[in-house]
Amino acid sequence: MTNLRFPKAINNFRPYKSHRYDVFGLKVNRTLTLFDPPALYTWLQLEADPLVLSYCERPAVIPDTTPKQIIDFWVAYSSREEFWLLQSGKVKPQPDKLTMPLPAFTAWATSQRLFVRHVQPMNRFEHTHFLDNWGRIVRTLSANRRYLTSQLLKRVLDYMAGMAEPQSLSHLMQIYPDEDPALVHTAVFSLIHAGKLRCSDIDSQPLGPGSMVVVA
Repeated sequence: MTNLRFPKAINNFRPYKSHRYDVFGLKVNRTLTLFDPPALYTWLQLEADPLVLSYCERPAVIPDTTPKQIIDFWVAYSSREEFWLLQSGKVKPQPDKLTMPLPAFTAWATSQRLFVRHVQPMNRFEHTHFLDNWGRIVRTLSANRRYLTSQLLKRVLDYMAGMAEPQSLSHLMQIYPDEDPALVHTAVFSLIHAGKLRCSDIDSQPLGPGSMVVVA
């Protein structure tokens, strides 16, 4: 996307006693600084969703809040934009407050065509495989996607489109003897990230040679 409404975080000040994570956002093509696991897990969720076109961490502050409340993420889809507020697992959801953090702020967001959404971050223990697998995909693409060619991506996608059954990652890495296996591996991950291929067990098993891939 071009002319992003929120191109970068308003600040990278680390809250007291929080954990800091410096990561590379594939969809925004820049480094992000995130604080504490819930933000890290939500960022992986945004990278994993092919419908999400762009995002920004800590894009704005909600005025007149004490202590100061920062919007956790701005999220852009093809037809809408959202502000995400991460809901603490220690706080019992209150439906009346989920859509109206503050009346004035909600009115402003609505006038800007921004939907305010409270989001429960993924639980590390319940989504271990999903988070670990997407962490691996993002790290692999961050390191290797610059070496991918459109021709290789097309070859892999065309091959998968002609297959009636899922194919294992190890099989896909072996059928292109003229290509570096590491780049075929990266190409598969890139197509999964783009939503063109789907790993059927990404939520339940660690990514490995036996992971099965299908056309999305």
